Amino acid sequence: MKFDLTDDEQLPRKYLQFPLFLVRDMFKDKQGTISKMFEYGIYKLSKSIKYDLRNVARQTIYEHYRGELNHQIKQQLTSHDLKYFGSDDDYNGFANDMFEPEDEINELLQAFANDTELESLCVEHHCVRQSLKTLSITGNIGYILERGKAVEKLIQPGEVMPMIGKHTLFNFRDEDKSVFEIAQLLAYIAIRSIIGERKYTKTNKQHITARMFGYKSINEVKKISELHKKYSNRYHIDKTLKALELDWKVCIYDNRTRGLYISISNKLPLQKLVEIAEQKKLSKREKDFNEKKRSIISTALNTTK
Repeated sequence: MKFDLTDDEQLPRKYLQFPLFLVRDMFKDKQGTISKMFEYGIYKLSKSIKYDLRNVARQTIYEHYRGELNHQIKQQLTSHDLKYFGSDDDYNGFANDMFEPEDEINELLQAFANDTELESLCVEHHCVRQSLKTLSITGNIGYILERGKAVEKLIQPGEVMPMIGKHTLFNFRDEDKSVFEIAQLLAYIAIRSIIGERKYTKTNKQHITARMFGYKSINEVKKISELHKKYSNRYHIDKTLKALELDWKVCIYDNRTRGLYISISNKLPLQKLVEIAEQKKLSKREKDFNEKKRSIISTALNTTK
């Protein structure tokens, strides 16, 4: 069965956020780029996860028994003289099918109180695991933390932070895609990033193309690649935008508007977008007319004096 990646009913939305600059290498290294988007997106989500230290301690103990703790946490734990932690070799913390190792939890909570670095490491680990659970995906927690933090260090103030559905990323990471299909994904990300939290906005093709290649605006583009030049060409960008209208639920209206009005159909359908654009166009005409009229009247009055 072929899924519609933009249909919330078929595929409930689970979004990943990432810095726009990551897409600059999409054409050269599709899989590597999307992997970075996943890693940072999971890490970014983990920073918003609410947690309870008791649950963090319980999860840390559970993963210790399962051999899933990362090297940093295990190393930090060795500096503490823990009497109960990891001592239940027979039942691994379980009693009557319940995992509630009270002595170990209390002991680890005391260790957290005395060692903020240990607490921080365990909280990070716990929150990334919760992020993976929220997104219904699997991954190496230590690797996600390492790669996510590496990307975070590169983010400059004011960086554009678009979001994309996980199903779309998986599809583009795991399936063969043509250059034109990748261009559609990048244009979709660009348009979503330009609209942001609004229902619609007005933009232009240069702005969309700059965002496609990982830049906030055309003024920030330092070096234009051959593909960037290609999609700056009217024929190729128009073809890409038409594909978004047909297959990605993007609404575009540009009838004598000196720019493009854009929206996503589930937030603002095309009919509403057209009505707004035409009303703004009428308001602009009325404003221009009134200013011209005032100027004529002013000139006429000065002439008769």
